[in-house]
Amino acid sequence: MMKHGWKALAALLALVLLLGCSALAEEEPDYAELVPESLVFQSDWVAGNFKLDAVAEDGGFRVMIVRSDSLTERTVWEYSPLYSSETASLADGGFGSKLHETLDLYGEVTDTTVEYEDGAAVFSLDENGHLVWKDEKEDAGKGLEFVKIGRFSGTYVCDRAQIEIVWDSETQYSVLIHWAESATVSHDWMMNAVYNAELDALEAMGMESRTEYDANGEIISVEDVNEEGCTALFRFDENGMLRWTGTEGVDSEGMAFEFDMLGSANG
Repeated sequence: MMKHGWKALAALLALVLLLGCSALAEEEPDYAELVPESLVFQSDWVAGNFKLDAVAEDGGFRVMIVRSDSLTERTVWEYSPLYSSETASLADGGFGSKLHETLDLYGEVTDTTVEYEDGAAVFSLDENGHLVWKDEKEDAGKGLEFVKIGRFSGTYVCDRAQIEIVWDSETQYSVLIHWAESATVSHDWMMNAVYNAELDALEAMGMESRTEYDANGEIISVEDVNEEGCTALFRFDENGMLRWTGTEGVDSEGMAFEFDMLGSANG
């Protein structure tokens, strides 16, 4: 009896451990799932030479604001606010810092000076849907109205096609697409795109070119495919994959572009 009793106890302990491991393996819901109304803030925002990135992480938001002071100098503010349902805003979460960074010609940070780490801020939306930054340390956001531009910057790949999206001005994105049709033919698109907040998508216009190569990879010819230009729509699906639609003559309906972390970092 005792022998069977120990076997039963061992089996019970194994079951308890298995259930415990399964519970630990389950992912904790992120902040946006716990507080879905906060998602209105999750985006990139711009105001002149300021760019603000607000993203929901475990336990709250991370807000980073970068002011481009020159080609080799920038100022960075970073906060960890929480969403307040009473004020419909992101409010102080206990951390706020201001840094000055020096960059090399490749955009890499070469030196960092910390000005302070006891800052605080409140982020809210005005009647026009613009984001307002109330910096409680030095009122650095006074007079700024940040416009929502989505979060599209990066490199995306699908099979032999690659899409690179870069925010390159105060009003628009630059979209570059390279699609290798075969070993000897490729197509390239150069487009400018603006963010449509209602669609949560990029609406793009630009030109397409077709390039032919010889067996050694040398260019034989380059020609414009559509002299009148082309249009496109870029948006994310429910799985976070980038979808490219609307370009005449391109069968991209079934293509799902995945974010290329390495390519985006190198870009």
